[in-house]
Amino acid sequence: MNDLGRFANAEYRMEPRLTIFNRFAPSVSACLGIIRYLTPPRCVIQVGAENGVAARRFWKDLAVDRLLIIEANPTEADQISAAVTEVPDCEVVCALLGADRLESAPFFVASHRPASGCVAVEQLRALWPNVHVLENLQVPQRRLDELLDTAVDERSAQANWLVINCFPVLPILVGAGRYLDQIDVLCARVILDPEVIALDGGSVAELTAFLAVQGFRQVAVLESLHPALGDAIYVRDLRAYYEPRVLVLECEAKSLRLGFEEQRVLAADRDVQIETLIQERNAQATLLAEQKHELLQLVGMRQEESKLIAELSRQLEDANQACTEQARLAVERLTKIQELTQRLAEKTKKLSDFETQVQHAQETAIKQANVAKEKQTALEQCLKANAAQAVHISRLESERGELERRQDWLDQEMVKAEAQLELIKDVLLRQPQA
Repeated sequence: MNDLGRFANAEYRMEPRLTIFNRFAPSVSACLGIIRYLTPPRCVIQVGAENGVAARRFWKDLAVDRLLIIEANPTEADQISAAVTEVPDCEVVCALLGADRLESAPFFVASHRPASGCVAVEQLRALWPNVHVLENLQVPQRRLDELLDTAVDERSAQANWLVINCFPVLPILVGAGRYLDQIDVLCARVILDPEVIALDGGSVAELTAFLAVQGFRQVAVLESLHPALGDAIYVRDLRAYYEPRVLVLECEAKSLRLGFEEQRVLAADRDVQIETLIQERNAQATLLAEQKHELLQLVGMRQEESKLIAELSRQLEDANQACTEQARLAVERLTKIQELTQRLAEKTKKLSDFETQVQHAQETAIKQANVAKEKQTALEQCLKANAAQAVHISRLESERGELERRQDWLDQEMVKAEAQLELIKDVLLRQPQA
């Protein structure tokens, strides 16, 4: 409540107060009855009814179309609901209102109904010395705007009259939030003499200062039975409320017009830039289409090259396999040629040895022939030996003929092998490097 106390000592111009000193002074109902012709109520919200019978008589006489009564005491709320059944289109809600939403807030049920509320009874004994507490309750505290946001009847959220019959008033108005802007008529219980009792947010001075900022004009302050208490009636001065806002809106409109002109010039520049950008974009799109076409052609060529490379790779692999096979056969043939060459060398050696033996035998035969001339007696033996040697020589000459035939065959095979080696070398030399 400290944020509301700034209105306690505020300086303001208070309208002449209409005070009840005799029975001919107007009542609250009479003042509201006159005001309703100037500002008809769409819906009336009354916070704190105290007495259901009085509320029924009061609002039935004013003939309001829609009435929402908010009472914090559950027992009193049930009694009020039963008492206002004759009031058409009336709804009673049990809720404790304040500036903030609280899960639990104190509510004091006093022996004097007007003293019941969220203010401690000890603070109210300056008004009613004999008042005492009947029951201490802990009830949830809600904001008025929150309650209206969740109202079942949409007309309750369109209320333009607000009557507050409890202390203090300012926290309830702060909790009204944005709904305070649609209130046209406000009637609230206030403290007229702060020297008798001082409640933060409950004096007429604080209320008038707070409502003056909201565009309300005080039209009457009516004293109750206790001279320190009364009812203050306020009506929204639409001219005073909207004139500053109209001036602000005119200044904003002028600024907006200047801003609009600047934006129009900027928009024209942007249009030129956009047109240039569109032309550049179209040129880029054409270039991109051409590049895309060239890319597709390159992709097609690349695919063809890939197929050709794959085919050449396959052919190269086949050639490599054929070369490998030819190399293997060449190695085998070379091995066979080496074996045949070794065997030929052995045969040649044997033939050389045989020729040496033949030459030696010829020399021996010549010697024996010379000896035969000299030794006639050993001729027969020599002839026999010569005959044996002739048979042996015949056999050797036969073997020599056989060896010569084999030598010819080996020479032919060597020629074929050399031709094949030359062919393999030629193939290997013509093969491209991998």
